Amino acid sequence: MAEHVFDWLHHKPIAHRGYHDNKLSVPENSLAAFTAAIDAGYAIELDVQLIKDGTVIVFHDQGLERACGRPGQVSNLSREQLRVMRLFQSTETIPTLTEVLALVDGRVPLLIELKNATTSRELEKAVLAVLGDYDGPFALQSFNPLAVRWLKKQQPELLVGQLVTVVDGGGPRQWILNALSFSRRRQPDFLAFDATHLPHPKVAQYRESGLPVLAWTVQSPAQYEAIAAHCDNIIFEGFVPEIAAG
Repeated sequence: MAEHVFDWLHHKPIAHRGYHDNKLSVPENSLAAFTAAIDAGYAIELDVQLIKDGTVIVFHDQGLERACGRPGQVSNLSREQLRVMRLFQSTETIPTLTEVLALVDGRVPLLIELKNATTSRELEKAVLAVLGDYDGPFALQSFNPLAVRWLKKQQPELLVGQLVTVVDGGGPRQWILNALSFSRRRQPDFLAFDATHLPHPKVAQYRESGLPVLAWTVQSPAQYEAIAAHCDNIIFEGFVPEIAAG
């Protein structure tokens, strides 16, 4: 993949769920937060999942309680119900990916996290269909190594990253621990690594081999300064990072 494809991964700090403030009228993963990121010149990270009719929506949690103050699962929503949900007691509603693409329209890059911990590829198929002929810069990422591998197999030209954190012990999410060890086999184009575990020797090895590393989620200038030498860019919230020239 050409070097210039990675330019924005290095030079534009990425606003986590948009340039948001959940205590104000600019909640996470809202059109208002994405507009604020565009105005500030930041790239945008966002989360996608499916509701019951197969629509791709932009929302982080599986449940509605934290963001919308009501019980229920996102996957059970209808499109009509989607329109009446309010994010963090604001006037903002849950957007669809189609609406976000229309708003952004290529003005800043998008980093789209696919929230899919299953072996089904329905979300991945739906996201690729929505992206269709979208001309703006974007990348996809997932914690699910099966999703990463499937996306690269279907469309090798896509920019796809492996999200990684560190989990102690065993359990059903043990594959996250192993993601670094097998990432070359899955051929991601970058790693998105938990900033609280940087520096990390395995991450350093991959950076030395030329694999870009994004750190998530950086929440203060002090944290940024502490990990800056160990990553290529950051996914941030809660402060105002400078945008590098280039």
